Amino acid sequence: MEKRKIAIVYDSSYFMGVFQSIKKFIMSRRFSSLEKQGLLGFLKAKQTVYHDPTNLFLVAEVVPNEVVRELDEQTAIGPQKMVVDLLQGGAIRVDLAMDTVVAATEPNSETEKKISLYAERLVSYATREQYDLAIVATEHDELVALMTEMAARGKAVFGVKSEHLVRTRRLHDKLAEVANRGRSSLVVMEN
Repeated sequence: MEKRKIAIVYDSSYFMGVFQSIKKFIMSRRFSSLEKQGLLGFLKAKQTVYHDPTNLFLVAEVVPNEVVRELDEQTAIGPQKMVVDLLQGGAIRVDLAMDTVVAATEPNSETEKKISLYAERLVSYATREQYDLAIVATEHDELVALMTEMAARGKAVFGVKSEHLVRTRRLHDKLAEVANRGRSSLVVMEN
């Protein structure tokens, strides 16, 4: 089965809150499905099969330079250390102002607006490195609402706050939905 590509774009507010790497969160989850067992699947009994998240998803974490600049203006050292840890762990650092779609916005627009445009471009059909899902990690309710609005228009974007990782099943359900695209047996993410 083809791996689903997920991009996680971090906003500075997410680092200022109760931070948890969403990639680590996804890779620490347990996914399972009920599948027919036996020669060519002819037996009627189904058995639980567990799936390694690395076989289901290819996850890229993105830290925009604009977010790094916002965090550099803060006095707290913790968020900056988290960014360094992410970058050392393989996160990609991008300059949103250099992205052709985002650069078309007004120069002084908010970072959140630039992040939403970047996330939308990542899942666009006209993009070379198209992702199956773009997750924007933020603590701003407005940005989460904007992602929800974009998703309602058919964009494969999703806004997530740190509380959504443990207090709700929103992210769980979205990951299961992405994993199930093109599969005959449904995959569920266990708690």
